[in-house]
Amino acid sequence: MISPIKNIKNVFPINTANTEYIVRNIYPRVEHGYFNESPNIYDKKYISGITRSMAQLKIEEFINEKSRRLNYMKTMYSPCPEDFQPISRDEASTPEGSWLTVISGKRPMGQFSVDSLYHPDLHALCELPEISCKIFSKENSDFLYIIVVFRVMTPTY
Repeated sequence: MISPIKNIKNVFPINTANTEYIVRNIYPRVEHGYFNESPNIYDKKYISGITRSMAQLKIEEFINEKSRRLNYMKTMYSPCPEDFQPISRDEASTPEGSWLTVISGKRPMGQFSVDSLYHPDLHALCELPEISCKIFSKENSDFLYIIVVFRVMTPTY
C-alpha cells in the first residue's frame, strides 16, 4: 500500500531504465515489498521483468510516450492560472480532461486514476512547474491509484 505522498519538486527528468528509481523518485515512501512483486498486468504495458525491481522500462511504451505527453503538457501549461471559474462537466470527464483543466489554469485541483505507478502521464505531470500530485491506492484494489493533481499556490503578500 502506498501512503499519500506530496510530490516534492526535486523531480529530475528520467534518464535511467531502473524502474525502482523512477517510482521512488516521485514516491519515496513506497513500501520496499512493492518492488519484490511481479509486475501486474497494467505495469507490463510499461515495464518488463520478473519483479518490479529487476524490470526494465519499455522504450516505446514508457520512455517515448512520456516524452510525447510531457511535450503536449508543456504546450497546454499556463504558468498563471486564469480566474478559476466553473467548467463544463465534459471538460473534466476524462483523466486527460481532469489534469488538463488544472495545468491550463482553469481550476486549482482535479483528480483522475491510473492503473500503474509507471503510467507516463503521471510521470510527465510531476515534471511540470507549480504542479504537484498526491497518490492514493484505491481500497480493495491492487491495480488502481487515485491521483489528485493540483497547483502549488504561492501566497502573494
